[in-house]
Amino acid sequence: SCCLDIFQLETDTVASAASSYFLAHLINEPCFDILRTKETLGYIVFSGRKSCEQILNIHFIVQGDANPPDYLSSRIEAFLVTFRSKLEEMPDKEFLENREAVMEKLLEKDKNLSEESYRYFSQIQKGLYVFDKAKKMAEAVENLSKADVLDLFDNYLAKGAPCRSKVSTRVFGKDVAMPIVEEGSEDEEGGGGVVIKELSEFK
Repeated sequence: SCCLDIFQLETDTVASAASSYFLAHLINEPCFDILRTKETLGYIVFSGRKSCEQILNIHFIVQGDANPPDYLSSRIEAFLVTFRSKLEEMPDKEFLENREAVMEKLLEKDKNLSEESYRYFSQIQKGLYVFDKAKKMAEAVENLSKADVLDLFDNYLAKGAPCRSKVSTRVFGKDVAMPIVEEGSEDEEGGGGVVIKELSEFK
């Protein structure tokens, strides 16, 4: 079974790209440590951030044989609660070290012609032409405070967040019974979501 939970964020600008990139960096290690190493939920545990049609998102993938995808999604939600506390209690020194690490990553030079070409053509394709976006993001990251990152989390990822928009895609393994639910019914988490069976008809 597999669960992919996607949390939609803001429109992709330099400022929002920087803050979401930093948040995704902070999430990555504890996500793997808790969901993969400690809870052993699956052989694939991944968290990341990307831009799709100029809308940013942070997403989580958990795939394994032992648990149904509904349970995997519930553990992702539980992890987010744990992470929120960890972030709030993070010492200033650790926060600054992570900030420096992200800035260094963003300022790395292109390793080859392929990376350089992608950097240019991705901006041309989007019609943005911000060819030094990584440099601008690094400058924005330098000014991020812990309060800024907490605000982003509390607005978009926290349960009950005012701007929270989540899509949960669940694949049921052959030995896992798929729950019987009606199209458009409220999700089992009671979060105001709806069940979608026919993706082509969903608007």
